Amino acid sequence: MTRPSSSRRSGRPTARPDARTAKQTAGLRITFLAATIMVLLQIGLGYWVAASVEVPGTDQGGGIFTAIGRALSHRPLNLAAHATLGLLLILTAISAIVRGLLARRSTMLALATIALLAVLAANVTGAKFVDAGKDTDSTVMEIASMVTLTCYLVGLYLLGKWRFRLR
Repeated sequence: MTRPSSSRRSGRPTARPDARTAKQTAGLRITFLAATIMVLLQIGLGYWVAASVEVPGTDQGGGIFTAIGRALSHRPLNLAAHATLGLLLILTAISAIVRGLLARRSTMLALATIALLAVLAANVTGAKFVDAGKDTDSTVMEIASMVTLTCYLVGLYLLGKWRFRLR
């Protein structure tokens, strides 16, 4: 049986590298799960917005940042919820990258980086859709969302395999 090592300065036990890695991997798994749920909600909201909302003409023609501001601050509320969740997904994707770095999991870092790029692409094309109303922007937003979802699902699968291997 191994004992935890102690710090020379404080004499208190410090966590073994394996324990830290396992803790970081668990945090990464939770982040990937939260991101997966958020992407699924975002896709559902996107379909709801597409089926029930026509972007007001006053929201078009002001540029990407103006479109984001108008989507967040004006009706319809489901469009505002869709835009808000899209921005929260950026923060979640950044968190997944940081956790991938801390867990020292290069595959997870790569998946999280691809997911962040896809989330950014979906946000930009969503804002362009609100601004210009082109169907191609909506299609690109949907494809980017599917890429994001795939990254997080593959990550969850791999993290599950690693979880059992660590025991």
